[in-house]
Amino acid sequence: MQVQKKLIHSPLTLFSKNSTSFLKLAIALFYIIPILFLSYLYLFSIKVGEPFFSPILEQPMFTVLFIIAMLNPFYGLFTKIALTDFENNQHIFISRWILKILSVCLLLIGNFFISFLLIIALIKQRKEKSVLNNSFDLKEKGAKSRVIGMIFICSFTLMCFFLLIKIQSL
Repeated sequence: MQVQKKLIHSPLTLFSKNSTSFLKLAIALFYIIPILFLSYLYLFSIKVGEPFFSPILEQPMFTVLFIIAMLNPFYGLFTKIALTDFENNQHIFISRWILKILSVCLLLIGNFFISFLLIIALIKQRKEKSVLNNSFDLKEKGAKSRVIGMIFICSFTLMCFFLLIKIQSL
């Protein structure tokens, strides 16, 4: 007779798979959005019969949307960094704040679906790692680069948000 091994999963590993799956889906969407925007821009240029970058150069709304689309891989990079931090139990506090700030930035520029995914992942991740020390130490290796990079990306996102408001009010 064969002895069957039962897979015993603790609730901790089930939550971990769920939170990482939301983050992995968000990362994939972050990398797909620029490709979709560029393909839309290509089809638009074929339909109108103009050069590829002429809508970006001539229409301010396309310019801001192009910048937002090209910021998405950087959002994906920070989400990937946070995912590896959660898996390695390093910089948990900084990574949580990066994802919180990133989800607010995404709400500002209108990327509601991915922001919703990040919020769900944060809630699930908070349930699984609630016992960890919530300390913020910039002396840890890599902490300064995470914070400086997030400030840089947030400043670009806020600039795009204010430009969108200014363009729509014209």
